[in-house]
Amino acid sequence: MEDKRKTEECVVIGGMQIRRDAKELYFSHDQLTSLPAELGNLTALKVLYLNQNQLTSLSAELGKLRALKELNLYENQLTSLPAELGNLTALEWLDLGQKQLTTLPAELGNLVALKVLWLSENQLTSLPAELGNLIALEKLYLNRNQLTSLPAELGNLIALEELWLGYNELTALPAELGKLSALKKLRLNYNQLTSLPVELGKLSALKTLYLDGNPLKSLPSTITQWTTTECVEYFSITQWTAKECVEYFLTKLPWSEQNHQFYALSIRRAIFTTLMISSLQNGIPRHPEVPFYKLPKEILYTVFHFICKNYVNLIE
Repeated sequence: MEDKRKTEECVVIGGMQIRRDAKELYFSHDQLTSLPAELGNLTALKVLYLNQNQLTSLSAELGKLRALKELNLYENQLTSLPAELGNLTALEWLDLGQKQLTTLPAELGNLVALKVLWLSENQLTSLPAELGNLIALEKLYLNRNQLTSLPAELGNLIALEELWLGYNELTALPAELGKLSALKKLRLNYNQLTSLPVELGKLSALKTLYLDGNPLKSLPSTITQWTTTECVEYFSITQWTAKECVEYFLTKLPWSEQNHQFYALSIRRAIFTTLMISSLQNGIPRHPEVPFYKLPKEILYTVFHFICKNYVNLIE
């Protein structure tokens, strides 16, 4: 009788007996190719790790785990996701990175408790507008996909603090991104952006902005007029040649007290990481992590114009 009761209290998965009231389950690195339907009986489960297996599809039974808060599916071979994944409305952390996903179900927009969503290193070319429903989302990782555009609804993610979009194929950004008032870190590096929406200047919480690897030839005045408290920590436009950087600052960004820090950080990333002139090694630091913004205005101004005067005509 006791053995029977114990059996009824357990679910057999992969030859293992797992208690029905289990809160956490880890099946990482187990070379799983599919998930048993019995997994849906573990309704008390809060943490489920299935990362680094050989899964090519997910059972709809996964949608029964409504208490689940963490789901790790990193590095499998999934090409699609079941709509039932949208039933996991308690989910706060979801890792779908490094797979072969080409599309996302609209039902992902039902995960209203989600705080962190990893979708890096897939083959996504577009995103469902329903992602804009994830109003609790704080971190969204979409780097290294094949995105060519973004839905305007991303502007609804009012809690978002980090947005990673590097290494995609974006040619333009929706103006609605300017509504992300909590955004602190924005990675747009290595896309195909030729311009930026002026609305990005409204991102008053932004501290880090990566733009390198884009064919940008100008910046909106709303960005170049950021004050020191609003200025980005790593402003990067390293695809520009040093001459283009110098000419841009001379013609588009006159010196002022207000843009002191912007000048300093832009020099560090846009000029000092591209200039390779040996004579600058003596007396003037060139390392990209040198905190130029800590230099007094007079010294910074002198360094900048020293470069302009002596090297602008030597740089191709």
